[in-house]
Amino acid sequence: LREEIKSLKEQMRLVSKDQSRVGMAEELAHAKGQIKELKEQAREAKTKSREELRRQMKTFTEETQMRLETENMSLQARLVEAEAEAEQLQTYISRTAVTYQREIMRLREVVVA
Repeated sequence: LREEIKSLKEQMRLVSKDQSRVGMAEELAHAKGQIKELKEQAREAKTKSREELRRQMKTFTEETQMRLETENMSLQARLVEAEAEAEQLQTYISRTAVTYQREIMRLREVVVA
């Protein structure tokens, strides 16, 4: 009877061991499935973050380009105005210089005479 009990206990231990192995195998399969899902989610997140980064870079580039083009147009307009003003000043200086030279010549004649 003792040997029979001992044998039955050994069989129960083996069966429970087999059942725990089956349970472990099921848990392992479940864990592998979760790992696969997480890897896929990570891939999707990486793709989304790349797309978001590209979108942000495109937006930044477009905004910067618009700002620089506006600034460039403003500077070109100022340049045209400055060139026109410089031309007017040059004309004024030339006319004034001629007038002053004539006055200097006239005053020299007065002083000499």
